[in-house]
Amino acid sequence: MELLLPWLPGLFLLLGLLFGSLANVIIYRLPLMMGIHENGDDAGVNLWWPPSHCP
Repeated sequence: MELLLPWLPGLFLLLGLLFGSLANVIIYRLPLMMGIHENGDDAGVNLWWPPSHCP
């Protein structure tokens, strides 16, 4: 257990970054996808495509 203790903050940081990134994509794209679905327009936007990028 003593070997794992120094790695725990880094592990929690990494898991938090991964979860936060995925949550950000879902929070941004889900309303966008619902609006496209309501309008009947299939723009090829889903949770996985197109890849996310900085504006």
